[in-house]
Amino acid sequence: MKLKYALVGIVCTVISYLNPVYSNQLTHADLQHLKNYFSEKITNQQISGAVLAVASSNQTILLEAFGKRDVSTNTDMSTDLLFHMGSTNKAITSFLIGILVDEGALTWDTKAIDIYPNFKLANQTFANQITIRQLLNMSSGLPSDNGDDSSTNSDYLDDIENNTARFILEGLTTTPTLSEPNTQYAYSNTGYAIAAYLAVLAKLKMDNGSITENHLDNLHANYEKLLREKVLVPLGMNAAYLYVDAARATGKMANSHHLESNTFVVSTSSDKRIDNLAPSGGLKMSADNLLRYIMTEMRQGLSPDGTQVLSVQNALERQQLTTGVAADENYALGLDVQTLNNGINYIGHAGSFDNFNSLMGFFPEQQIAFVVAINAESPQATLITEEFQSEIATLLDKDISATPNESSTNHLNYFELKISAAVNTAVSVNYQTRDGSAIAGQDYITTSGTATIPAGQLSTLIGVEIVADDVSERNETFDLVLTNPIGAKFANNVSEIATTHTIIDDD
Repeated sequence: MKLKYALVGIVCTVISYLNPVYSNQLTHADLQHLKNYFSEKITNQQISGAVLAVASSNQTILLEAFGKRDVSTNTDMSTDLLFHMGSTNKAITSFLIGILVDEGALTWDTKAIDIYPNFKLANQTFANQITIRQLLNMSSGLPSDNGDDSSTNSDYLDDIENNTARFILEGLTTTPTLSEPNTQYAYSNTGYAIAAYLAVLAKLKMDNGSITENHLDNLHANYEKLLREKVLVPLGMNAAYLYVDAARATGKMANSHHLESNTFVVSTSSDKRIDNLAPSGGLKMSADNLLRYIMTEMRQGLSPDGTQVLSVQNALERQQLTTGVAADENYALGLDVQTLNNGINYIGHAGSFDNFNSLMGFFPEQQIAFVVAINAESPQATLITEEFQSEIATLLDKDISATPNESSTNHLNYFELKISAAVNTAVSVNYQTRDGSAIAGQDYITTSGTATIPAGQLSTLIGVEIVADDVSERNETFDLVLTNPIGAKFANNVSEIATTHTIIDDD
């Protein structure tokens, strides 16, 4: 269907001070603050090395390496290195399953037993009730298997490790079942492996008409194949690997570290080529590759390159808390969903494995996403993955000014981009500042990028940083130029819209 809606001109946003709107950009000073945060952690020997990546809705705005790749050789960290990202993989597995839901292979509420009739657990009555949704939101009734639950059978993980992926679907007949599905929350890596392998079988059954012995004997390989085909390649995640030997073969794998006598030393890796629990946390990748994923999550399934990889409906379905025990723990379908102390909404996930730590997240209203990758296990590394989202949220907690006045410090001025009616696909437009009497670098900071209005919404904000000074001067102007609309048209079918804005002198 041909779209009939038009982008309207950008105007300076007028905000009621009783109802502040938060910023959708970070200033240069904010980004420097984040860099200082990690530099201090390195200087104080709280972590050995890290990479921080931050993005707006359309572009990376910070990618920085800190500390050491390997303390034993004094090798510096670099932004292209690979980290074991741990449980952030859970969100990516859920994303993959969402794509298979889009394709009609299964639904969120399909029962495990309906995909694979030989699915077995110790309590078969409970096993017969478990759904994909319950496996993904940790309410399946399976026990916690991350080492903090006393009900876990000590032989249970050994059985999984020493068998094939197929064993997880058919052989856990001695696994203790914590409770009836949807009555108790327990963080289960096994549950994610089960969900992933069931989704793989559902896809194979849809494509081939039946599930074969070959399918069952190659579940791990088929998961990796679908993950690469449906997620990693479409999102441009070319530096992401499920198999550790493939990651190491690049020569880009960072070494992990741990503390001994308050000094970081290189850790011995426990990663292995075939990990039957890989769908819960097996991916190794660069921070900027994980950033491409979390940007797509933030953009409701729209990749950084502008491809709708996952439907908006299922992207949002995965980000919503439902009623029940999972919602009580702020856990959606592979994503933590929270409202932070300053009232800003946050969605993300942390990961930890093999003495690596990671954190990814985004702020849906502000359209800011970030990734932290740390090559160390320490109390401070754990604290960062628990609290860093609040560090960024504090920087985002700014009111929007109504006019682009100068001030005693640099600040962002915001302009609202609107469409005349909401549509069911994202609308985007390129923007670029242009000098008038105001000069870039002296009076404002050059700004360019792509502004995106998510599907179903009417507007987004573009921020331009105004440079502070104490020089008495006349009011000065700059232009904001819009080009290349996608998903809608400019009014009157023009190819470019330029609006002029005045910086009011306050000296």
